[in-house]
Amino acid sequence: MKRERPSGAKEVDSPRHKADRSPARAEGDGKPLMSTGVKSGFLTGDELNANIEEVKRRRKEMFANASKEMTGEGAETIYRAKDGTQVDREEWLKSKEKKKRKERPEQTLEWGTGVVQKASLASAQDEAQRVAAEPMARYEIRKDVDEELRGKSHWDDPLQAMAAIEQKSRAQASASAPKRPQCRFPAPPNRFGIKPGYRWDGKVRGNDYEKRWFKAKGDRKHRAAEGYAWSTEDM
Repeated sequence: MKRERPSGAKEVDSPRHKADRSPARAEGDGKPLMSTGVKSGFLTGDELNANIEEVKRRRKEMFANASKEMTGEGAETIYRAKDGTQVDREEWLKSKEKKKRKERPEQTLEWGTGVVQKASLASAQDEAQRVAAEPMARYEIRKDVDEELRGKSHWDDPLQAMAAIEQKSRAQASASAPKRPQCRFPAPPNRFGIKPGYRWDGKVRGNDYEKRWFKAKGDRKHRAAEGYAWSTEDM
């Protein structure tokens, strides 16, 4: 027996109806359109290509029939300053050039030398001028020369053992600090002395260029030593 709904009662959607959140169905063939205008659902290759060509044709027609105000054709470029005020093109270009000079100052580049070489040459020239200005008879050693001499290591220095002990203590202190992970596989040597990362699996995937480079270097050294030995044989 079918029960009748009382008068004044509101119709309540069932959970099945509430869960249906699908988009509205398109008219015609019943296939909804995507945001690009192409039909969705099951389509054959020919239907999909024809639909894409139709969407392109409609877009071209819409763009061709649109007004210049909508497309922006022939519109004048508006230049604005940093604060948003409208300026002319010359003022905008000046502000851009000023910002560019501030971010990257101009550098005077010279051929045949670099920044480090130029600084080394300047320091050597300053040192030569400083030495030339000093008198011939020197009674006291300069502080910078004293520090340079103190920094040199000599094999017959009696305090060298103490320096080794201090270096060992510093090494122990650094060993107690948390260590970074290191690779557990032995790596072939390279000319830059770069160690492999700790994620390396120990497999060499290169073309053995470093190996051939070391071999060529050793061959050159051996040939030079052999040539020197032959040249001094009759002496």
